[in-house]
Amino acid sequence: AGALIGMAYALLREGVDRTFRRADQIEAMTGLPVLAMVPTLRGSITPIAHVLRKPVSPYAEALRKLHIGLELSEAAQSPKTVLVSSAVPGEGKTVLVASMGRMLASHGRRILMIDCDWRNPRLHKAFQCQNRNGLAELLCDRPERIEDCIFTDTLSGADLIPSGVFTPQAMRYLTTDRMKMILHALAPRYDMILIDSAPVLVGAEVLTLSRMVDKVAFMVRWGNTKRD
Repeated sequence: AGALIGMAYALLREGVDRTFRRADQIEAMTGLPVLAMVPTLRGSITPIAHVLRKPVSPYAEALRKLHIGLELSEAAQSPKTVLVSSAVPGEGKTVLVASMGRMLASHGRRILMIDCDWRNPRLHKAFQCQNRNGLAELLCDRPERIEDCIFTDTLSGADLIPSGVFTPQAMRYLTTDRMKMILHALAPRYDMILIDSAPVLVGAEVLTLSRMVDKVAFMVRWGNTKRD
């Protein structure tokens, strides 16, 4: 009787669970390949510090697998600009961009991270830098030099353009050719540009930004993201 009750409970719980628990569920529903399964970190060490202190950990290996998957996704050449998004907030895209950018830069790659999530900018907090001059000011030609908007992480050498203080004018420029020109101007300087964007169900500009980049990496949080 106990075994039957346990089996019935397990089947009932699986039936009402509308989140993703396996990679094949995502692939069957979206028709897209899962590039990597990134584990959750426990403890007091932040993920962006973890990749430097423990470079051969399962977390760092998962990020390397994601990077290799992105590089092999194109036969002609590796993608230069990669947009990272998700369906809803709280799925870990900012942490992934910061961790992956710092890890690749520590391996000698020229990496630039751009915070395009102007509603909830967090990359500058992860790297403890100011959010005064950033993408918003660059879109409006204030300041005139791109270098004035770039912060360099001293521990890894990765570069970061924070969100900045967005105005209605900057929000309008974010989805125009001005943003595309900035990406084209920055691409020759770096091996990869990682763009942290807003969730798709929050910011409509993500759909336009996805047409300006080489690849889009979509984050899905295990046991949290609803299938619908």
